[in-house]
Amino acid sequence: MGPSASILLSFEIESIYQSAIESLIDSLSEQRVKKDFWIKERPFLLDFGWQYDTECEEYEDLQFLIGWSPKDQVILAAGCNQGIDHTILCDLCIALADRFHGYIDFGTYLNVFTNDDRLLSHPGHISYYDSSILSSELMLMWCKHKDFRMVK
Repeated sequence: MGPSASILLSFEIESIYQSAIESLIDSLSEQRVKKDFWIKERPFLLDFGWQYDTECEEYEDLQFLIGWSPKDQVILAAGCNQGIDHTILCDLCIALADRFHGYIDFGTYLNVFTNDDRLLSHPGHISYYDSSILSSELMLMWCKHKDFRMVK
């Protein structure tokens, strides 16, 4: 398995939102079969919702930092771990966060991979418990950065 990330959303994913998210993935991918999809012949996984019962509660205090408390999440994972998989995953995160006004849970602190103050002090960077929460604008900067990589 390759890297993964999640998109935090201000709304609960109901069927209409799930369809919209799946439609966006379909427009970017060559093929999707349920949760599995392929971009540039690279395998990816799409999933919805919290991974355990109390996970949503762990994000409640984000409301004081971003103006809302996440109600749900979209999880994306690459099936391989080459550079192209990291780049495609980053692009997917940006597309979903932009379209659905979400934030990206990077999966660890960004400063594990870089000490670039332009990124770490960017207003779209939030250190939150054991992760960095990123705006799509900052994620785009990160995707083009010399230290770029996603979290495996």
